[in-house]
Order: sequence, then C-alpha cells, then structure tokens
Amino acid sequence: MRDLNQMLNQMQGLMQSLQGAASIEHVSSSTWQPLVDIYERRDCLIIVVELPGVKKEHITVTVSEGVLRIAGVRAKQIPEGTQQVHLMEIPYGPFVRFLKLPPCASIENIEVEYADGYLTLRVHRNRDHD
Repeated sequence: MRDLNQMLNQMQGLMQSLQGAASIEHVSSSTWQPLVDIYERRDCLIIVVELPGVKKEHITVTVSEGVLRIAGVRAKQIPEGTQQVHLMEIPYGPFVRFLKLPPCASIENIEVEYADGYLTLRVHRNRDHD
C-alpha cells in the first residue's frame, strides 16, 4: 500500500510539473465538498465554487499560511408537510473546502462575489511574481 501511495504522489508531482508549478493543489476534504473550477489569467486566479441553496451569510472565506478555506452550511430544504422522503441526493449540512494557493498569490487582495449560487474569488498575483 505504501508503494502505491508513493507512486500516486510521484504521478501527481509529474502532472503538476507538466501543468506548471503555479497550479492550485487540493489539500483536504470534508463530509461534502462543493465543486470548484479554477481559471488562470495573467493578472489573477479565478476560483468559482458551486454553492446552490447556500445563503451568503452562511459562507466564510479565510486564508492561513497560503491555504484558502471555504466553509459554510447548506440547510435541509424538506418541504413542510412532507410525510415520506423517497430520494435525497443533495448533500446538506456543513462543508469545508481547502485549496493551497500558489506562491504568486496575493492574499491581501482577494475579491469575493456571490451570485446565483456561485461564489467567485479573484486572487490577484503578487507583483514580485510577474
């Protein structure tokens, strides 16, 4: 098992070197995780997090030691008067998503927008890393 993990780590390192050292790495997981898209532009990274049904006031975004933490909670939406639930695939409850930012990220100037169930973060680049 250790050999398999070592091989997977080596493959991940190889893939990152092919994609460039500035790629964002996934660090950790939780009970449920929102889906994330990451785009790179010359001036910034754009991170889009899919959070339908999550209220803006239930979302927190923090950065510590180069790791972006997106956390919150999605409340259950069971209609009043429901007698029986036949299928429940939508995940509810708390979520946390951790993303390791590349060294070029400027954590002092992160723009955050929430609209239509999507959290969009614009992480600008340090001028030192142009």
